[in-house]
Amino acid sequence: LAAIHFIPYCNAHPAETFDVNVTGTQVVLEACRVKPPRTVVVASSAAVYPIYDAAAAEDAPAPGPTDVYGLTKLVNEHQLALYAQQTPSHCSAARLFNVYGPRETNPHILPEILSQVQQGQRTLKLGNIAPRRDYIFVKDIAHAFVALGQKSTHSFRAYNVGTGSEYSVDDLARRLAAVGNLELSIEIDPAKVRASDRLHLLCDNSRIAREIGWTPEYDLDRGMRELWDWAETHRAEVQLPFAPSN
Repeated sequence: LAAIHFIPYCNAHPAETFDVNVTGTQVVLEACRVKPPRTVVVASSAAVYPIYDAAAAEDAPAPGPTDVYGLTKLVNEHQLALYAQQTPSHCSAARLFNVYGPRETNPHILPEILSQVQQGQRTLKLGNIAPRRDYIFVKDIAHAFVALGQKSTHSFRAYNVGTGSEYSVDDLARRLAAVGNLELSIEIDPAKVRASDRLHLLCDNSRIAREIGWTPEYDLDRGMRELWDWAETHRAEVQLPFAPSN
């Protein structure tokens, strides 16, 4: 969870990203060898998947990251698998889809929208709005980590952690507008457009539901309401400059 994970920053600083994400993970795993814990859960990412239009399951399609961040997360999974071969720990790689919620420290899409709204803008200046993503609330992610830590029985296993529903940026803006009783429109800002954005990233979460018993409690509307309520009472935090890494 201490990884550098804002993709444009990772692509612009690949050596730093590998140093933090890969070497940092190896240092933690080496420390765990001293007295192996019963379970180890590593935060991986759906960024390990290739461009793919259907819901991504853990075994299909085969991993094929399209950016530096995804490549470091795939290496993390291999690091964990090797650690699992050499210790008695039960190890899980949690492939997180698009996490959102209070206290985000990177300029991902929802923090960007919230920041602009809190500054009084009602015409949002955004980049790619067509790509659809599987957005999962941060509390569901926390519960998934706990469940994997308590219930994992495999030597090594990868698990998708997402909702199984995908939404476009336009969907996010409309739902936030409804939650905040706002009228919002979108204007494309060429400076914010990412050339590498995939059109779909959707989770098949059947493995973690079947084997661990975890399912998300938050749908997008509930998560957006909780995020909006937090943002309304923490305006200074929403408007702070976002850090490029953790």
